[in-house]
Amino acid sequence: MHTALRVIGLCGMLLAANVSAQDSVGVSCIGRIFHDWDNAVGIALDGNLTVVATQLSGVHFLDCSVPEQPVQIGTCRGNASSEAVVVRDEFAYVAAGPDGLAIYDYSEPRRPTAVSMLPLRGRAWDIVLNGDLAYLALDVEGIAVVDVANPAEPELLMVLDTVGSIRKIALAEDYLVVAADTAGVMILDIRNPRRPEVVSITFVPGQTRAVAVDGRIAYLGAHSRGLQVLDFSNPIAPQVVGSLATPDNAIGMAYDEGRAYICARSSGLRIADVTDPRNPMLLGIFDSPGNARDVVIREGAAYLADLSAGFRIVDVTNPAQTRVIGFYDTPDYILNPKFSSAVLSGFFLVVTKGEAGMGIIQLAGQQPPLNLGNYNSPGRALDVFTSGTTAYMADDSAGLRVVSFANPASPRSVGSYGQTQAVQVKYAGELGAMAAPYMLVASPAAGVQFFDVSAPESPQLVLTVDELGGTRSLAVFRMGNSCRVYWAAGERGLATMTISDPRQPDQVQVRTFDLGGPVYNVASGGEVDRVYAAVDGSGIAILAIDREESLLGFIELTGPVHKMAQRGDHLHVANGEDGYRLFDLSAPDAPNEVGYYDFDAEFSPCLGFTLLADNVVAVVDTGSIRILDVAEAMRVEQNAHPVPKDHLFAIYPNPFNAALTISYEGLQAKPTRIGIYNLSGRLIREWDVEGNLGVAGRRLTWDAADAANGTYWVWMESSQGIALKKVVLLK
Repeated sequence: MHTALRVIGLCGMLLAANVSAQDSVGVSCIGRIFHDWDNAVGIALDGNLTVVATQLSGVHFLDCSVPEQPVQIGTCRGNASSEAVVVRDEFAYVAAGPDGLAIYDYSEPRRPTAVSMLPLRGRAWDIVLNGDLAYLALDVEGIAVVDVANPAEPELLMVLDTVGSIRKIALAEDYLVVAADTAGVMILDIRNPRRPEVVSITFVPGQTRAVAVDGRIAYLGAHSRGLQVLDFSNPIAPQVVGSLATPDNAIGMAYDEGRAYICARSSGLRIADVTDPRNPMLLGIFDSPGNARDVVIREGAAYLADLSAGFRIVDVTNPAQTRVIGFYDTPDYILNPKFSSAVLSGFFLVVTKGEAGMGIIQLAGQQPPLNLGNYNSPGRALDVFTSGTTAYMADDSAGLRVVSFANPASPRSVGSYGQTQAVQVKYAGELGAMAAPYMLVASPAAGVQFFDVSAPESPQLVLTVDELGGTRSLAVFRMGNSCRVYWAAGERGLATMTISDPRQPDQVQVRTFDLGGPVYNVASGGEVDRVYAAVDGSGIAILAIDREESLLGFIELTGPVHKMAQRGDHLHVANGEDGYRLFDLSAPDAPNEVGYYDFDAEFSPCLGFTLLADNVVAVVDTGSIRILDVAEAMRVEQNAHPVPKDHLFAIYPNPFNAALTISYEGLQAKPTRIGIYNLSGRLIREWDVEGNLGVAGRRLTWDAADAANGTYWVWMESSQGIALKKVVLLK
């Protein structure tokens, strides 16, 4: 049945005076945990601690006291990239590519800190330590000598000009062996360690990209020419004495007790017997899932940095039968972050991460958030509800999964129902004559599904309501012994039904409500009898839970609404590119925005959140979870002016490649001028928009066909102030 709406009151949003671009009002970020590892490129060991350097996502610290189960205990992103890492005295020294030398203090590995960064000419590919000195390979710029006696204040002493492109270096007592790409191998005399001198340059077949030494023998990764063995007993006249071909390029090298370990990219880790350096012989292969990049050997185990496949510990005691002991995959935590979610369970934050499964994060007082464990779901983990240490998870291709995280370091599946597509899960409480506990699943293919979870190990599908097609979002309200369910029915608007016993489906009556546009997201009003429906392209409708679903108010928004949740009188909203937003709804006919946290500057949209303590929110973006303190915004009185909102004029898409739409539909103040400026302050395009602001005049289009790629400012002037937004043009 279709029901008309009785409108009680609507309130548009007002533009505050002195509008200016800012990242937040009334909200501050008090913590952040990053989930995204990119390529693992370097590795170092310190007792049971493994230090993994990743190209762009910082340095990660893993406890490997149980090699079968490495656990990440700390991360320091700093502001530098990485290519290689060495450790000493609880400091990690990183060859930081274009950023030079970066040094991290991990005396508290759960809270590592960046202590210094030294810019250098060229690109820092590798680093070795020699007493209080660090030598860095600087590509075509040569070898840098840096005094690191005080890690907080590294001092560049000199840069030795060399030939070739310097990629890797290794210490050999009084000498430094330098892999110089097409220029071969250089031997440097470092008996005066502060003033190294070139002793010899030797041609080596291929491109030398890696080096490890044993006495006066150097084992070289010669790229397409595999392993090359160099005897430099006479440093003035080294000789290539042996070789071993590899199917793929040799780019990493280690030596241990008569064996050379060759990182051969997609051909994995190759193990060679080099007890006779003139005749290397292949002993075995570990076929790594990624691209073998760097390796360290200790006590019969190879610790491998495997680029996109993360970090692996491999038993190499028998090279002919290598096996994985333990691993830690680089977790692209939120590969499909639009549907990610997080819930609080005691001191644990349980997070769904798309293709990367479900993660368990510890939140303990003032300590930084800590990754504890991960459950690899068969498909994409999209939503989760927890009861104690049991998680009910929606997997878009593997259905409803029941996971125990009683051991948070090792979550495990205890039950499932796989014959459905699940994107959201809600608890409906106990229903029916048997007072059985029910979970509701939103399915794009099957609609709303009711599961009896009396036995979590075997969820039972009892009822499917599919007369309106599929859905991706639903909300549940308890009403005595019944529950009322609302769900987003897309073009059909908002749908609802009331049910007391799912095993008696003849009682189900579905109603729909036209809200003036498609509805793709709904949320409950917590302890307040309200439902919130995100109407595509226009905002959020606030409806009363009564016989007529009366419309109480409306929040005008232009961006997508990924999640909504109410606590007390406040509605929290994940508003995509417009960030996290907080509204006071003590008077629902006059919604008042009291705080926001805008991720615009980082092009990192707000995609979800979970409510923690009264004034703390954990917000999900594309690569991290931010812990936000909203206490200041909560203190704003209902009659106070709304926060300044440069985001009430929207720009999309961002980045864009042809035409940019500038919308100011959410403004009641009259804009007088809109302009486009480049970062040098030069005016690129200007519109005079003063005057009539009818519906047709609330959007502009910038045709950027003649503009160059880059970053621009969109400037809007009104009678009440100025607002700025940053946009990126990528053709």
